[in-house]
Amino acid sequence: MVISSNQQREGLMVNNNTNREIAKLEAEIRRHQRLYYDLSEPEISDREFDALWDQLKNVAPGSPVLNERSQAFDADFQHKVPMGSLSKCKTVAELYKKFKGKVVTITPKIDGASNANHYDNKRLTFSVTRGRTETGKGKVVTANADEIPSIPKHIEYDGKLEVRGEIVIKSSDWTKIKDQFSNARSAASGGLQCKSPAETKARFLSYICYKTVVDEPVGTHEETLEMLKGLGFTIPVYDVVKVTSEEVLHRSVDEWAVKRKTLDYVTDGIVIRLNDEKEYMGAGMTGACWNGGSAFKYENEGAETTIRDISWEPSRIGFITPVAHFDTVELGGTKIEKCTLNNPTWMTENGNPSIGRS
Repeated sequence: MVISSNQQREGLMVNNNTNREIAKLEAEIRRHQRLYYDLSEPEISDREFDALWDQLKNVAPGSPVLNERSQAFDADFQHKVPMGSLSKCKTVAELYKKFKGKVVTITPKIDGASNANHYDNKRLTFSVTRGRTETGKGKVVTANADEIPSIPKHIEYDGKLEVRGEIVIKSSDWTKIKDQFSNARSAASGGLQCKSPAETKARFLSYICYKTVVDEPVGTHEETLEMLKGLGFTIPVYDVVKVTSEEVLHRSVDEWAVKRKTLDYVTDGIVIRLNDEKEYMGAGMTGACWNGGSAFKYENEGAETTIRDISWEPSRIGFITPVAHFDTVELGGTKIEKCTLNNPTWMTENGNPSIGRS
């Protein structure tokens, strides 16, 4: 029997719609399992839940959700590939020495909470926090991730795919809830691990992804980002640069100093990494840092305030240090109302700060 192209397209559309419906059903069941098993706050009757369960069992008997009973946060998930971190370069000269002659991508260094989302059979199966670097284990937070609109529940990708990125609260959303939290980063990180999915939803979280984890890396980072964009993910703005000279790199760094301030989320620098995916992964890691990339931080922002008091407080290692308490200022989305005065050089350069001085 010969199947026409129209029949093939119709069959594909039915398949895609079915997968989307399954993804929605899985997300709904995960949410109710969290409410029932972990919080003892069910929103629907047992009969209604059983009906959802039976529906999923009929349309997707192999769904991983059928083997889950909760999304408890004490469940450790071993990352197959460490999420790791990036070494820092303080000068353009350091960056040039590392990436001379290479093609690199430059993206904003997003100040959020790292997160990995796993897909199988085109559906979200696990969402995991970065966790502790030394153990390589994160916490499963899929039920909460289902409440973040920018994390797709269904993607048109055959096979398994792990997508990594940052959970953030966009600056435009932060204005709605900033009176409830000290800073956007901690609110985003805590929001991913809220006890109730409803609490997660109330924090206006967004997901910005920057890489994938696959068994055999191919192509370029630019191609990876564009693929993710095509799958419905939000990606960061980026540049692709051939590092032919220190001047070329310096120009890009200067341009990003301006560009990053136009973004709708907090950044504290940029990330420069090898564009070739195989080369990036092949560079390996030193400790917890990936050798194929580096972070470059810009000078910290400043704000003027008035010192109201100076106290003496013990540091983490037992030293007694002077601490200045001042009128609250906001820097990078964080409210700050005190800082240590244990740097004599800085104090001398800034006129020996004292009570009542700005």
